[in-house]
Amino acid sequence: MNKAKLGKMISAAKGSDRSIKNYAEACGVNQSIISRLINGTYKGTPKISMLRKLTGLSANPRGGITFEKLVEVAYSPIYSSAVSFIDSVGDLPIVSLSSLPLKADTVTAKSLKKEQLSEQEDRQFVDQEEKEREELNSLFNSLDTAERQLSAISMGVLLGQLAQDGVRFRLGNITDMRIKNLPDYLMRKPHAIICIENPKIDIWFLTFASLPQVENALLEKMTLASAGGQFQGMFYIPPDPHRKISIVVDSNGTFDYLVNHKGNHSYRGNLSVIQIDTVNIKILREEYIATYNMDPDEESLMYICPKEK
Repeated sequence: MNKAKLGKMISAAKGSDRSIKNYAEACGVNQSIISRLINGTYKGTPKISMLRKLTGLSANPRGGITFEKLVEVAYSPIYSSAVSFIDSVGDLPIVSLSSLPLKADTVTAKSLKKEQLSEQEDRQFVDQEEKEREELNSLFNSLDTAERQLSAISMGVLLGQLAQDGVRFRLGNITDMRIKNLPDYLMRKPHAIICIENPKIDIWFLTFASLPQVENALLEKMTLASAGGQFQGMFYIPPDPHRKISIVVDSNGTFDYLVNHKGNHSYRGNLSVIQIDTVNIKILREEYIATYNMDPDEESLMYICPKEK
């Protein structure tokens, strides 16, 4: 994280026309936290929800500073490129701190007690924030590991199926896609490009969305959001009648979630969803959710898994 750059951006969001205190009251963030963020002395990385408050409607940020701009500076590229993803799954809950009763006899004593309490709450907030950030990073790592494992298993299954079907192929690269580059979010995700000798499809681009085998509601939401983010990334790839794109998944929920987008979007291109059984190492099903032609002939589409009749 570039603390100096983040501090300048938050200072710009505050504006020269109001104090840190006024800005803190407007956005609902502790004044001392904002001060440390601006001065570059804040420990750790600010929470997503805090950055959202600093740029929210009530905060009325100055200088054109937005939530997305703060996240780009505060978080690593893989997180900043998935801002909508993080935003869609929400943040982990913050433990609320109730104020302790003050019974001091003088105004001075009350002020001192209030200041000490504020510092104590501040430290507890930072500690809780650090714990939640570690938990979120752990979930991101679990998701990344699961997607890479799925990509390795899936490539073995899919290439084996192509060979079994007598299809000639080779592994390709970005230049074979006939586009300048892929969206950053897709490039940072596990993906594969296969060049195929086929009159229907000659380029096959695959991405992977895995649901880790862990009972965690937030992780399930993150998986669906990751799959949705990959689907949205396809809109930045120019349509090509001879290119096929597939999102490979390993769970019924993720497959159904993507298939439900069929007919509810404007994407033009050959896009399918493939479900892989990673335990028995086999292809379970495939469904096209978009095609290059509005009313395609089923025979013109390349299926790695025969369509159920």
